[in-house]
Amino acid sequence: MHSFLLPSFTKGMKSFELSGFSYSDCGSSCDTFNIIYIDEPAKLNPADFSNAIFYYNKKRYDFTIWIDTDDLTPEISKLLSESGFAVAGTEPVMLLDLKSYTPVKIEEEKNISRLVTIKDYENFGLITSKNWEPPDLNVIDFYLRVSHTTIK
Repeated sequence: MHSFLLPSFTKGMKSFELSGFSYSDCGSSCDTFNIIYIDEPAKLNPADFSNAIFYYNKKRYDFTIWIDTDDLTPEISKLLSESGFAVAGTEPVMLLDLKSYTPVKIEEEKNISRLVTIKDYENFGLITSKNWEPPDLNVIDFYLRVSHTTIK
């Protein structure tokens, strides 16, 4: 899971993996990168889930909860509701099974490039930050910090 991997290798960020879910701390109050990801709801321990919420609240960090709609069981729905959460939106593409996905050929691939240099990451962060109004400076910061990470 990408939300778990980069923070686990980046200085100043953290990732936690527990039974039924994982969560990440991107080092700032940013619900784009502070994510609780419920991947096996049947294994989720409600006390561990409450501790993850407490972790963010103690730091006064914004965060988001991701769960596949197929995993949103009545028990998990009740747990989320009792914890004060409601569905705020859905992002179907985030659930795309990349193992079975076949990319569509784009005629003009000349505009597609890999992020290689720190400047590439800075530009990508700047462009991505403009998905919000005003632009989310935490997004720029995240990509800059990740650009200095070497994954081993």
